[in-house]
Amino acid sequence: MKWQDILKNVITQSKVKEIEDIDIDIDDDDCKRELQRLANKLKNYKLVVGEKWKDGWHGKYVGDEKLKHNTSQGENGKFFKINFHSHFIHNYFGEILNYYYNPNDLPESVACRALEILKEEKSHEESININGDYYIINRLFKPKSMNDYGEIEAASGLRVVKESTEERHENLLFFEIYAYASHNSSNRDITDMATESGIFDAMEKLIKWHR
Repeated sequence: MKWQDILKNVITQSKVKEIEDIDIDIDDDDCKRELQRLANKLKNYKLVVGEKWKDGWHGKYVGDEKLKHNTSQGENGKFFKINFHSHFIHNYFGEILNYYYNPNDLPESVACRALEILKEEKSHEESININGDYYIINRLFKPKSMNDYGEIEAASGLRVVKESTEERHENLLFFEIYAYASHNSSNRDITDMATESGIFDAMEKLIKWHR
């Protein structure tokens, strides 16, 4: 064997050894990264009512000053709301979205459990104790239904709060989409307007946002 071949073998073996000596755990923060992906997904989530408004469905109501909308977007959330007054009744439809995420104090084990609870698609709350700190995981899952105030609503969300031994409460994660509409089945115009606004489509869409 030539000396050049011997040298190549030594270099190759050395490189293999260096790679083997490096202890890499690529799965160390998979759950936290998945939560970050979901946070980004929510940040880019388009509110159905807002998108429908851009389509101009409300053009037929331009002459009616009672039809108004307002919207806002901040660092960790946004909303779009439509108000309409008719016959002394205040009608409204809207969507609210929150996407706050602070992974720094979130243990990987809690993040993984939060993802498991998110996938179960039912409202649930549980607490995890890690070295005296409690991590409260709250899952909100509410398909379209009518509440006690006669409003039609739907919501889907996930929240993680850290309660430390120092009696401090810290929000680590708050993902939520909430859609709501006043209900006035006796007024066909209001029902048609709600349908045109996209609010009922929004309620169907939000339930599946995490999939």
